[in-house]
Amino acid sequence: MPDATTQTYTAKASAYRADVISGKRIACKQIIALCKQIESDLADSDSDYYYDEAAAHLVCKIIECFRHIKGKLAASGQRIKLEPWQCNWICSLYGWKRKQDGLRRYRRATIILPRKQGKSLIAAALGIYHLIFDKDRHHPR
Repeated sequence: MPDATTQTYTAKASAYRADVISGKRIACKQIIALCKQIESDLADSDSDYYYDEAAAHLVCKIIECFRHIKGKLAASGQRIKLEPWQCNWICSLYGWKRKQDGLRRYRRATIILPRKQGKSLIAAALGIYHLIFDKDRHHPR
């Protein structure tokens, strides 16, 4: 298995889903169902959607270019390092595209997390991604 630093974000997300489905990683029933659904979608070649690993990788890579702005990690100038569950969430949102026109499958997402889990930092990084890099933004449904 490749070193975690060289592992792609999609592979990191896939390993996370495998751990959740196998029970190696504890998760609620909704997350388990979501992981199973993603794996099912990946296996379905007749779907109207495809998984674009490059698109998912780009978003994750851009997020990891930013530095922390508060706390101990900010004091040391450390860059953001996405956790496996964050890779899964971001790759799922930004990697799935419609075969018909190449636009993203998902246009909205809700994430509910406790305090101090990086919601604001990830949201800010995604906001900058959409402002500067997102080519899909000019194509409303």
